Amino acid sequence: MRRFLWLGASVLAAVVAGACGSDVKTVDDDEGSTSVGAGAMGGSGGSVVVVPEVDDAHAPTQFAVEVTFRGGLPPWAGDVARYTLGGEAGALSVEGLEVDAAAETVTLTTAKQKLGLDYTLTIVTDEGDETRTFPSADTAMFWTTDLSSPNFAETQITAARAETGTHAVIYLEVGYESTSGVASAMQHFDDAIYPIETELFTDPGDIDENGKIVLLGLDGANAYGGYFSPINALPNELTMSQWGVHSNEMEMVYINVVAGDFDDDVVLPHEFEHLLYNERHGVFGADWPYHNEGLAECAVRAVNGVHGWALDYLVADPTGGISRGPSLVHWDYGNYDNYVLAYVFWSYIAGQLGGTNVYGQLFELDGSPAAIEGFLQQQLSLDFADVQMRALAASFAQSPSGQAGFEGLISFPGKPPTAPNETLSLEPFAGLLLPAGAATTMSAPTGAGPNLVYAGVNAAGALDFTEPYDVAGGVLVALNARFDENDPSPEPVGSPVSSLAPGGTSPTAHDHERGRSASRLHPPPFHPGRLERMRDWQRAVGLRP
Repeated sequence: MRRFLWLGASVLAAVVAGACGSDVKTVDDDEGSTSVGAGAMGGSGGSVVVVPEVDDAHAPTQFAVEVTFRGGLPPWAGDVARYTLGGEAGALSVEGLEVDAAAETVTLTTAKQKLGLDYTLTIVTDEGDETRTFPSADTAMFWTTDLSSPNFAETQITAARAETGTHAVIYLEVGYESTSGVASAMQHFDDAIYPIETELFTDPGDIDENGKIVLLGLDGANAYGGYFSPINALPNELTMSQWGVHSNEMEMVYINVVAGDFDDDVVLPHEFEHLLYNERHGVFGADWPYHNEGLAECAVRAVNGVHGWALDYLVADPTGGISRGPSLVHWDYGNYDNYVLAYVFWSYIAGQLGGTNVYGQLFELDGSPAAIEGFLQQQLSLDFADVQMRALAASFAQSPSGQAGFEGLISFPGKPPTAPNETLSLEPFAGLLLPAGAATTMSAPTGAGPNLVYAGVNAAGALDFTEPYDVAGGVLVALNARFDENDPSPEPVGSPVSSLAPGGTSPTAHDHERGRSASRLHPPPFHPGRLERMRDWQRAVGLRP
């Protein structure tokens, strides 16, 4: 509230001389008129002096707080000792200030503020303490990586705070402040993504000590849907010395908003899983993408209750890759087929063992096939190949329960693709579905590799592991059961039998673009020590020759 003092001429003269000089503002009483300067005093009834007072305070950047006064600047305005910062975010040092008399502002230079929290500024005035509480950093600077550039160039961008929630704060790159869906994304993160994923997987770290995740919406061109960089969870001094790249030193996820919306249904839950995965397994740990990326797809299902988009992709098989049997473990970044197959594999295990909570048990494992096999033998008395075979069979049978189903955890919009009638080979951990056509039984194709195993699935969803396999109205499942984590050398499926009906179709240019678009959605977690993986992704999605 503005303060008014009734002063006589002699007292006013002292104020003018000792405080604000000839710039002191005065207003007459209710019967008088407003005027400025010492000459305004006098006349009947005396005059009113407007005493300078604090109007407002805010943090325009992560290293500044601007204080606005009314009625001019008080004589003590330039005394840095008058200002202290604390409150919810903790003590924050004031390292200097600048005074702008014309604008009636004082700008404090501060230590780095914690994003997503409030600060309370206490100002010691001659009349007593004044406090103002405000959110940190209206704008902040962030290091970003251009995932479409040949050398993954770093750029520092300015972003404006858009939403603050319980578990996160959203910043939008300047120029994209009109992005839609930001408020609902914040609510979805607070109400579903954060509590569900942290309950399933682990708690995030807190290198910046703000207790919040920074979600940065930025212009990623058409290169990706979002990405996670584990570098940001490390000290900048370490990342610069080790790889020559900057760390933002905070838990954060990047979301591409170039299309005008903030994707919180698919991209955000997927990328947040990577942040938690890094917290649990570490940036310097073994790299098992089928584990990390597959469980990130499972996180989408856990958060939303469905992940129909991935299963629509599997059934459509736009590039024809799924019908030809990609390896589950020998991962091909930039190929969304791998993401989908890993999602189905982990979901089959979770369905067999009780539901989405099993995603969390799988997350705790180190991801190597050996670790997964040990878990499967303990929990299901089956080895890795047995479970993968059953998962492939169940994707066709889609029984409501039992070993040929997913116990309601996922639901397919149709049957998965079957293999084309051509000579095919499978890498270790790779499988496919051979169409049976009119045949009621099938034997293993001749000339099959020594590690190829088969099972039949009939129209009723019954699995048959004994040759000749019952495939009436169904398919013959083929799998390379060679347990080799390092050597991806393929083995032949064998010569097609005479009853083998045509399966896959030839993809069109549009189909290939759909595949590339899906693969762009989730690039690998950016790691400057594994750039060849990033380059493989770039080539696969058409960002690099």
